[in-house]
Amino acid sequence: MPSVTFSMRMDTDVKRRLEETARLRERSAAFVVNEAIENFFERQDALQQAIRDAIDDDDGTRYSEEVITKWMDRWADGHDDPFPEPDIFEKIEKPAKSA
Repeated sequence: MPSVTFSMRMDTDVKRRLEETARLRERSAAFVVNEAIENFFERQDALQQAIRDAIDDDDGTRYSEEVITKWMDRWADGHDDPFPEPDIFEKIEKPAKSA
């Protein structure tokens, strides 16, 4: 894949940590930064896909504030109750998927 030059400003402590990491890994600082940026985009892509999947899987079940508050109060008091069952059921109209 072709590459391009990119410059940026960074905090001196971040630069020190970058250089130390690069030294320990016996890589260049540019390699470590490029790897970090690639990992960031992979996580962002996974997050966006998880959000899309959650929206697609939405079946309309919800939890009322009362149910969650009661569960959290018991949890805060040291009880290990399982997560409550949903108590709100909405009909969700999903748009047709485009091809």
